[in-house]
Parts: sequence; C-alpha cells; structure tokens
Amino acid sequence: MRHVLFALFDDDKDAVACTHAIRALPGLSEACTVLLHRDKVNRHDVPLAETSAREGITTGALVGSAAGGLLSGLVLSPLGFIAGGPLAAALFGMLGGGAAGALGGGLTGASEPDPVLQDVEREVKAGKVLLTVELETMTQAAEVEAVCLAHHAHIARKPVFGFWSHRLHRRDAA
Repeated sequence: MRHVLFALFDDDKDAVACTHAIRALPGLSEACTVLLHRDKVNRHDVPLAETSAREGITTGALVGSAAGGLLSGLVLSPLGFIAGGPLAAALFGMLGGGAAGALGGGLTGASEPDPVLQDVEREVKAGKVLLTVELETMTQAAEVEAVCLAHHAHIARKPVFGFWSHRLHRRDAA
C-alpha cells in the first residue's frame, strides 16, 4: 500500500533542503516519489486517489439513520407494517436509512477530492510550498515526517473524523 505525505513549507529554502535530506535517507526505495509544488498544485503529479468518500459515508449514515428512524417510527408503526411497535419500527428504519445513507454518501463523496487536498491546494495558492512524498511503508513515512518537521514543515493529515478536525492548523514541533 502506498502512503502519501503532504508537507507545507513557508519558505522555499526549507522545502529544497528538506527534499535533499529526504533523498539522502538510507533505505528509501527507487519507487519513492518526491515532488515540490510552487504557486499551484499540478493535479497530475499529486496523488488524488484519495477522495472524500469516508466523510460521505459517515455523514450519509448519520443522516440516513436519523431520517430513517424518525420516518419509520412515525409512518410504519401507526400503519401496522411492523408488529413490534414504534421502537421496532424506528430501529428497522434506522438500519435501513443508515445503510442507504452510507451508500449514497460514499458514492457522492467518491466524486470529490479529499478535503485535505483541497486545503493544501488553497495553502499553495496563498504562497506556501508543497512537498509530496509517496512512500511504500509506514516506517518510511514516519522517517520522512521527522525530516520534514525538522525543516519547519506543517504536515497535512487526513483526520480520523473528517468534519471534526482542523486539518492544517496543527503545529507540529520537531
């Protein structure tokens, strides 16, 4: 599995020095890709395989569960379609609505780029320098991240819970 690290630099000199330090690391394979982006992000160079599908699934499942539970509790129970009563109807609706919402949210989110990449693109347009490093293992990613932090980089991360995080506002210290 490939791992991509996004590091933002305020200064071009730091970014170039970091690039040379990364390429000098022992144990990095020839398949490791290190690219610098100035002024704009070239979408052909930046790995855009990651989409916002995960956020779409989460949002769709939450909204679908709430809507399905409410509607089925209000509609199916009084009509007698589910003999277990309003609670059983609401639970049945939550399961169905959550599944349908997750599917729809995942499909919708898969068509949009990852929110981290959108934030990174905005930062580059505002004058920062982006270093993308595509690696093969998490061990390599940890080594490269340590080098980037030593050169005053801000690491862009995909949050665990997509919409509950400030992706680029974390200040990492070396």
